[in-house]
Amino acid sequence: MACGNYIRLLGENKYPLYVAIVMMLLFMCNQASRYILVATNVQMANEMHFGEKECRSSQVLSDETHGNEDMKCGSNPELCDAGNESADCEWYYTGTGYEYQLLAGPLFNIIFSFTGVPIGIVLERNQNNRKNVISLCAVLWSSMVVLGGLATKYWHLAVTRLGIAFFEAAFSAFAVSLIGSYFPTELRAMAMSIFMWGVYFGYSLAFVMKLVTNVMGWRQAYFMTGVPGILIGLLCYCTVTEPAVEHLEKSSIGRNGSQHKKNTTTSKTMPKLAPAPLFNSLYIALILTAAIRCGGRYVFSYNIHNYMNYAYPGYPVENFLSWIPALTGVFGSLVGGVASDRIATHGGRGFTGRILVVVISTVSMGGVVSDRIATHGERGFTG
Repeated sequence: MACGNYIRLLGENKYPLYVAIVMMLLFMCNQASRYILVATNVQMANEMHFGEKECRSSQVLSDETHGNEDMKCGSNPELCDAGNESADCEWYYTGTGYEYQLLAGPLFNIIFSFTGVPIGIVLERNQNNRKNVISLCAVLWSSMVVLGGLATKYWHLAVTRLGIAFFEAAFSAFAVSLIGSYFPTELRAMAMSIFMWGVYFGYSLAFVMKLVTNVMGWRQAYFMTGVPGILIGLLCYCTVTEPAVEHLEKSSIGRNGSQHKKNTTTSKTMPKLAPAPLFNSLYIALILTAAIRCGGRYVFSYNIHNYMNYAYPGYPVENFLSWIPALTGVFGSLVGGVASDRIATHGGRGFTGRILVVVISTVSMGGVVSDRIATHGERGFTG
């Protein structure tokens, strides 16, 4: 597809672009709500006393300087026990350990994963109220984040994480379906790349909240993460509409510049699905690939802050992770989306072209990850 035709198609889809941007903003709030735990875990752990702990000098806790007093406390943890307050030693909770991993992993992902299956079935049966479901879920998961900012015990945090996972599970399926209904094939990958910007903006926003935590405390960071999600959810309810039937028929630009109609409701243009997709080799491959990719992403995302604290104590990682994921992620997502559209339509490769883009982008990261593991992995960090 020529660049001019591509830009013209974008101009003809102004309201669909608005819908994609609103979905992206909600996705940003979705991801920030998920990863705010990463930016606040140390402060929460020291207030609620959960996870792994170290005996440190109280002077180190306030001034972040290392000295003989800290070495004395570390080598004699009994000085931190009750009755030894005169030793100027106290327990410091690192924000790591099984309690943290439980909040980051099972309490969220199990609910999130298994809730998605029945939600998908509901979506297949009824697509008339997608924006209502999206708006409601955004308000509810954001409200759970605000409630998390009021937590005073570990189990309070656990309950709010369960709630966030439950209400976030519906969002992606309904948002992707809504965007797909608004955009023609020629622009669909680009629209999805805009939607995926929310992942990178949201993760960076979580580390912006780390800066807020350093100044104002972790509770304010939770409030500032949850309230925008409520407001944008209400904006979605008031301004986003379900596409009319005619929006499912889009003009397609041929290689010679001529236009022809594509009716997405006819059996000629809709691929026939296998009667048992779980036994479809392509479907299984996509599931395994997604599992590996998401597993690696979650391990990295939830533990990079803890790793940096362990390997490089005192390094202000939030000064960089508050903008680098957003900048590089937006660029990579946009390039990948446009490339996928061009390979699938102009290149004539169809869905195999889109899969090719996914494979290239995934394999290209292997060298970076393996190099980091080889460089620092021997230190034995466990999170």
